[in-house]
Amino acid sequence: MRKALDQRGLTLPLSGPDLTGGVPELDSQRFDFLELLGAYDFHSYDENFDWISKGQMLRHDRTTAAWVAWAHGQGKPLFMSEIGTMANGWGAAHSGPGGYESVLKDCELIVRRLNAGADGFNRWSFLNRGDLDGAWQFIETWDRQAGKLLQDFTPYPNTYFGLGLLSRFTAKHSAVLACRVEGGTMQKWQRVFAVALRSPQGHLTLAVVNDAPQEFDLALELEGLAEARPFYRYGITAQDRDRADLKIAPQRQFPLSTGNAALRDQLAPRSVTIYSTYQLTHADPGIVAE
Repeated sequence: MRKALDQRGLTLPLSGPDLTGGVPELDSQRFDFLELLGAYDFHSYDENFDWISKGQMLRHDRTTAAWVAWAHGQGKPLFMSEIGTMANGWGAAHSGPGGYESVLKDCELIVRRLNAGADGFNRWSFLNRGDLDGAWQFIETWDRQAGKLLQDFTPYPNTYFGLGLLSRFTAKHSAVLACRVEGGTMQKWQRVFAVALRSPQGHLTLAVVNDAPQEFDLALELEGLAEARPFYRYGITAQDRDRADLKIAPQRQFPLSTGNAALRDQLAPRSVTIYSTYQLTHADPGIVAE
C-alpha cells in the first residue's frame, strides 16, 4: 500500500498497527512495518475500571505513555482509533456499550490517555444502527423494530451526552497541561481523574471523572493564571442515566482572578464534570477548532 501510494505521489500517511485489546508493552521488534507508518494507533474494548479489573487501566496508561514517547520521538502521533466498552455486554441489539457505566468508563479512559499523551480518540461509532454488534451509536437513526431509517434522529442516551460533553469543550490542537489529583481514593484505588487543556486561543478546560459511588469535595487550584476569567461548570451524573432529553448548559459560574485562582465544589457520584472558560448554551455548537 505504501509503495502504491508513493508511486502515485500521494502523501496520505498509513496508521497502525491497529491492534485490538488495548496498548501492549512497547516492543518495536514485534512489527516489521513500523517505518512505513505515519501514525500509530490502537483499539481498546476490553478495559474496565481499575477497581474492577485490578489495575488494568493503570497498566495501559503506562504502556500508552511508553508508546507515545517512542512515537513522538519519531515525530509521529499516537491515536486510540477505536475505543468502547464490552465489559457490560455487546452484540446484536445489546444495550451494554451505551449503558451509563460503559460511557463513564469511556470518558475516564479518554481523560487518562490524554494525560498519557495520546493525540486523538474515536469512540466506536457515531452512526451505528444499534442492532449489529450492540448499542454503540451516538444518535438514533435506525428503527430496529421496523428495520428502516427513522424519520427523526434523536440523541442516544448516555453516549451522546457523556462523550459529547468531553468533545464539546476540547478544541483541536489544545495543549494538555500539567494536572495533579490528590485524594479521591477508595479502598486503595484512585477513583477521581482529571485532565487540563488549554485551547490555541487560551481557553481553559478541566475535565473530571469520578467513578466512585460517593461524593468528593473538590478544591481546585490553578497556577499561573494569566488573567481573571470565570469558569463555568457542566456535567452529567448517574441521575441522568438513560435520559434523551437532557439540556447541557452552565450549572454554576466560578469567578477566578490571578490572585485567587481557586474554586470549591462537590463532585457527584459516578459523574463527568467540565469546568471551562467556554460559555455554551445547549443550542450552541461545540468547539471543534479555533
